[in-house]
Amino acid sequence: MEIVQRKLKEELDKQKQNQDQNQDNDQKQPPLSDKAKEVLARALQLCKDGKYAEAKEMLENLIAEDETAGQLSGHVQRIDDVIEIKAGRKPKAKIDASNTDNDLEVI
Repeated sequence: MEIVQRKLKEELDKQKQNQDQNQDNDQKQPPLSDKAKEVLARALQLCKDGKYAEAKEMLENLIAEDETAGQLSGHVQRIDDVIEIKAGRKPKAKIDASNTDNDLEVI
């Protein structure tokens, strides 16, 4: 019984350590540059206006040229999913409703 308890404690400690490392990695992302914030705001407005393809292209270009914008790839994927849905196709990525923050107001 002691052996099982010790193994269980070791496994729980490993899981906690992995969670802590994942949180540290999430916090290491650099803040968005001013240019990235401007482009994101324009892309959000384009999404509100229903111009998803333009918004997607704008964000993709930003990600390619601004190293702080890599964290916006999730936004691009969501816009792409909306484009696919509007075209009557299934989205390429599985939609995870638990992680939607609706900042794009497209889902």
